Amino acid sequence: MTGNEMIESLQFRLEDDTSNTNFSQQQKLVALNDAQRQAISMLSNDALVHLQQQEDLDTVDDDNDDDNFGENDFFELPSASDPLMNRIVKAYDNTNNRFIEMVSPAGFREGGNYSYGTLGTIMSNRLYVSTKDNPVTDCQIIYIGSPSNIAANNNEIEYLSDSVQQVIVELAEALLWRQDNRQSRASAAANNAAAMIQTINASGV
Repeated sequence: MTGNEMIESLQFRLEDDTSNTNFSQQQKLVALNDAQRQAISMLSNDALVHLQQQEDLDTVDDDNDDDNFGENDFFELPSASDPLMNRIVKAYDNTNNRFIEMVSPAGFREGGNYSYGTLGTIMSNRLYVSTKDNPVTDCQIIYIGSPSNIAANNNEIEYLSDSVQQVIVELAEALLWRQDNRQSRASAAANNAAAMIQTINASGV
């Protein structure tokens, strides 16, 4: 689909609002972009393969226990990224030639106490790593990046599958009906989107 096709689909869903009388085209566009962010937050990494990006991290810093996270090495995540960047799909320890086992901050062991492999976690937009082998000086991450904003044009949206695009339209419809205080219509569209998301997450497409 294109941005214009998404807007057109919304027009027909919103009681044939093809003249943009009930909701302006700008309102529809804002709703589509809000819906896109919602959809991405609820979809699995497998359903967002076209948004996966790869980043080489080769500048390591020593923590020196300056922030109570132990004396672990860390890599600053790219400052140009937004919080979606913290959705790490995979991380690889190039120094020791193995995947990094990503855990929550609560499960991270500090100071090289992890006895096998390389352990990693995300805190304060940093990738912390811990290992008893060679200190990690170079690693690689694959993460879910931020999508482009949906625009009112005829460019095909290639970074999301057709099924995900349909979810976005459903969510946008729900958002607009909620703005219009049409709760039953909003709930119906939101429920459709939730069912679609569940199916997509189960199948990965």
